[in-house]
Amino acid sequence: MDRAREGRAAETLVDLRDVEALRGIRSVAGGLSIGGMVTLSELARSPLAAPWRGLTATAAAVGNPAIRTVGTVGGNLLQSPRCWYFRDPHSHCLKKGGPLCHARVGDHSRHACIDLGSCLAPHPSSLGVALLAYDASVTLAHGGTWPVERFFGDGTDPRRQNAAPTGALLVSVELPGAGEHATAHLRCTARVAGDWPDVEVVVVLSHRGGRVRQARVAAGGVATIPLRLRAVEDALVGRVPTEAVLADAAGSAARHASSPPDAAWKLRLLRGAVLVALEQAVNE
Repeated sequence: MDRAREGRAAETLVDLRDVEALRGIRSVAGGLSIGGMVTLSELARSPLAAPWRGLTATAAAVGNPAIRTVGTVGGNLLQSPRCWYFRDPHSHCLKKGGPLCHARVGDHSRHACIDLGSCLAPHPSSLGVALLAYDASVTLAHGGTWPVERFFGDGTDPRRQNAAPTGALLVSVELPGAGEHATAHLRCTARVAGDWPDVEVVVVLSHRGGRVRQARVAAGGVATIPLRLRAVEDALVGRVPTEAVLADAAGSAARHASSPPDAAWKLRLLRGAVLVALEQAVNE
């Protein structure tokens, strides 16, 4: 509504609340299909979604109870950036077609600490982080099905939050089978509730036989997209998850990252959050 008042969104809004085809959580071929209009509170407490513990824990941590009661899966994935320059009606930043990212020359202390390109607005979706860790897909009406990682792109185009065509409708999210995975979700915020995370981490591990067989680690709040931390995953697979191995893996979370100066503190927070999440998953 704010964007419509500023002339940056369509004046005609379509109410999707009564479209039953966009609601519901269903088991599908060993996996899960979640309608785009499923609320965060419904997802958090769904028995069908319970095996995907990292996802339900993420949904349960978003915002506050009032937000989770009305906020939806599709809304969380497609929400606008939380950058204060983008939300300022008097600012004409890159995301609005302007010539520069105002955060680069202004206050970017709560912005992206992993610099992927021209814009520093951190991606606002928590569910995007969890879905990335579970190798999920997004289905669009007349737009096909996209792996979540491809859907969010590489974060280098400041005018695109995702690959959805203009006017596309997010129908559902699909997850593959949960399997026997250990999971953890960690959300680092300035307030206990009702705030976007400075750093958010979701870990999905398989560590049978004393060694890590599979690892998927995703982070949010640190870049213009939900980000796979592949260096962390590579440091874990095939190794016994001792304290030293976990510390080494967490240390690689941002080892070669380029960070804007005032947001560099978030790199330390990211490494610490990854370590705690890995420890929680291993000891689950």
